[in-house]
Amino acid sequence: MKHLYDELGAVLVCFEKHQRGKLQFLAALPETVFETNDAIFVIAETDQAQQLIETQQLVEMAPLDPRTRAEALQEVGAAELMLAPEAKLIGKPLGDEFQN
Repeated sequence: MKHLYDELGAVLVCFEKHQRGKLQFLAALPETVFETNDAIFVIAETDQAQQLIETQQLVEMAPLDPRTRAEALQEVGAAELMLAPEAKLIGKPLGDEFQN
């Protein structure tokens, strides 16, 4: 996953998998295995996403409808947060705050 970011500036967020006839959204973890017909969700600029599609021979999907998007984010444990004016993160690079 680090390779995607280093090469293309793309962040792999989650997978949509069809397992046993059921649709599941799974967090993108290092041990997750890609399978045929999986959908991957990435955060990337348009040019980087297009390069990812071309270099990895992927098929671009239509955006999720708002309800499915919300369900997917909830299943993988993602949340949308807004920084308050007094937030300690303001003016700091993400890497400074989220390094292990």
